[in-house]
Amino acid sequence: MNLAHVQKTIDQIVESIENNSSNDVSLNFYENAILSITSLLNKSLEEKIASYFYLRIINKTINNAQENLQNLEELLSYVNNYNSKCNKIRIKIKSKQQSFNKTIDYRKRKLRQNRIRLNNKESDNSFMTGTQGIAEGALKSGLDVYYAYPMTPATPLMFEL
Repeated sequence: MNLAHVQKTIDQIVESIENNSSNDVSLNFYENAILSITSLLNKSLEEKIASYFYLRIINKTINNAQENLQNLEELLSYVNNYNSKCNKIRIKIKSKQQSFNKTIDYRKRKLRQNRIRLNNKESDNSFMTGTQGIAEGALKSGLDVYYAYPMTPATPLMFEL
């Protein structure tokens, strides 16, 4: 019920009171008119209060939606930052893998060269260092792979193999 409707209804009630200016109008008629006006005003007030609370609920909902949107934007920023860091780590890992593969290929070539060199020796009475002797013994015994970590103190065995 809008305000214009309430005003129109009140105007009709007041007009009917003015038109019945005769003495035969009872007190009951006036009481009914006042009750009707009060009822209309109460309904209008209830609607206004309800509208006010609906507007507050809508406003609160909008505020919550804005906060949620801000939280989502922060989360998206965090995820993008995380993805960027992950991509940098992936690039580093790929670089390390490539470097490792190059090292493995180099070691395999050296191992083949050492096998060829050991197989082509003319005499077993040659002089060699202890490291060379260990390497030769390992290769002759069938060593295929040699894992080592270059740290101090290091032996030249890793480079000999």
